[in-house]
Amino acid sequence: MVSILEKLSIRIGQRQRKNAATWSQFVGDVVDEKLKDADEILAGLDVLGKSPEDLQAACGLLIQRREWGGVAKAGDAAEAEYPKLTQQAADAEKELSKMIERHHAKYAPLESKIFAARESISSGADAKRRLLDTCSAESESAATADVDLRIQELQAAKSDVSRRHRDCESWVLNIDSRGDSAATTDMAKLPAMREKLAGLEHELKTFSSKLQALQDERGKASESLLRPEMI
Repeated sequence: MVSILEKLSIRIGQRQRKNAATWSQFVGDVVDEKLKDADEILAGLDVLGKSPEDLQAACGLLIQRREWGGVAKAGDAAEAEYPKLTQQAADAEKELSKMIERHHAKYAPLESKIFAARESISSGADAKRRLLDTCSAESESAATADVDLRIQELQAAKSDVSRRHRDCESWVLNIDSRGDSAATTDMAKLPAMREKLAGLEHELKTFSSKLQALQDERGKASESLLRPEMI
């Protein structure tokens, strides 16, 4: 037969569990703002035998525990996902290794050929320099004299046009800068001088184009000097 003390002990335990659940619910309602009225909150504290300080501490703890609960839940989700992620990483590493092996298989045979090609290019450039340095003056003159003369003549003609262009440009800029203070006769000549300046600029561009063509021609002529018999 259960004694009175045992019954009282069981009843006290039941009340404590009920009060704990009621207190947890009460704190949760305050944090979630389901309970906002100050008088209602105070009345609830009286029934539960708690103080405002108890409520403040409990609310802070609940907020903190909820944060911890979120972190713990995220940790569980990450832990569940972790094996799959590590497997994917391992698979990626294997694929990378295979790609590297394929790359090496393709590149290794080319590496020696690339090195040999570089050596050959360097040696070839040096050989060309030696061929040009050792060819006879007669051979060089025969190959390039004609085009060199045309280059000199064209450069001289361009130099004369450049001088006239500078003089014309200087005159136009001077009249433009003087504006209304310029002489009437100069202002009358200005349109014609501008037209002349444009013509001279066109001539200079034409000279540059022709000189480039002659330089290309000279380069081709110089290639004949690379023949070993040009001594």
